[in-house]
Amino acid sequence: MFLPFIKPAFRLAFKIFSVVIYILTIVAAYSGRVNPKYSAVAGVATMTLPYLAMLSMLLTAAWLVTGRWITAGMGAVALICAWGPITQAVPFKFSRNPQAGTDTFTLLSWNFLHGIDQDQERGTQTDNKALEYIINSGADIVCLQECLWLTEEETPNADKYRGDLEGAYPYVAFQPHFDTRVYSKFPLRNIPAEEMARRTLGDSPELEGIFRHYSFYEVDVKGTPLLLVNVHLMSPNLSDEEREVMTDIKSINTAKASAREFKTSILGKIKKGMITHNEEVRDICKMLADQHGRIIVCGDFNDVPESYAYRTMVKNGFKPVYPEVGFGPMFTYNQHRFWLHLDHVFYRGDLRPLNMKRGRIHTSDHYPLTTTFEIVK
Repeated sequence: MFLPFIKPAFRLAFKIFSVVIYILTIVAAYSGRVNPKYSAVAGVATMTLPYLAMLSMLLTAAWLVTGRWITAGMGAVALICAWGPITQAVPFKFSRNPQAGTDTFTLLSWNFLHGIDQDQERGTQTDNKALEYIINSGADIVCLQECLWLTEEETPNADKYRGDLEGAYPYVAFQPHFDTRVYSKFPLRNIPAEEMARRTLGDSPELEGIFRHYSFYEVDVKGTPLLLVNVHLMSPNLSDEEREVMTDIKSINTAKASAREFKTSILGKIKKGMITHNEEVRDICKMLADQHGRIIVCGDFNDVPESYAYRTMVKNGFKPVYPEVGFGPMFTYNQHRFWLHLDHVFYRGDLRPLNMKRGRIHTSDHYPLTTTFEIVK
């Protein structure tokens, strides 16, 4: 006797669900405008944008196919309202070809986890797939994060690959005690972060003691000067138990427990990280404000597209590469079901990105990004 009501009831529930997703998509699209010091929830909402956007697109298409024009129209309106932020997180662009007669170069950026293979227990590695990947990548410039000294104590079997690495990349520069390092086929030198700050800001006490999350380099790319910033912004420093909050969800009860843990401990750490990211990005932009010419800022930002820190970079004239040459959502972090796009490449000046490729190697908890640039004369 209830059969006549099942279909309409299901359709109503699905319609309500769709409308909720549409609203959440708009909220997530603009949550990155909220300063994280006022709300960490807004920052977390921004992390969900790629997934909500794709789900809204699927729901809109489903309602359109079934001829439910009003509900489909509501989805279309939501997507239009959120389209600008969506195309930063879920772009629909393609790789480009270089113009005739122009020079190009490739840049590999990777948080390579000290060269440790996360799929093997430390002490059991007889090779080093991460170093092999770098040596065979063909990239002209390699920006590494979580790489201090590249010694045997830090990187398993580092000595075995040192000769091949130096052969592929005759130039190396780094700032001591920073965990960022650059290998290059082109001449380069490290600019001490303190020197970089003094160039533009003088002796500014507000920058004292924060330099360890980014380092600066001058690179001579085929006779063209390039200012390079290798970034590893603050991690939320979640414990192993906190990182497992997603993988622990196996039932309603475990979902409730994970939600409580997220609210009580994880959210606070995420908020602190986001606030620090914005301060660090703000200071980087200050130091680069009066710098002219070609600039690339790349690395592990520990933050997602359209986040407050990401938008700070954009407001200061830096263009993110992936929205110009990428198609669909991309995640660069691969652990604990936190599938997020945390690694970025920004540029400013006479450069033109041609493509960005994400490596498939799984040694680190981050995937490498390789970007090809064209030098615009």
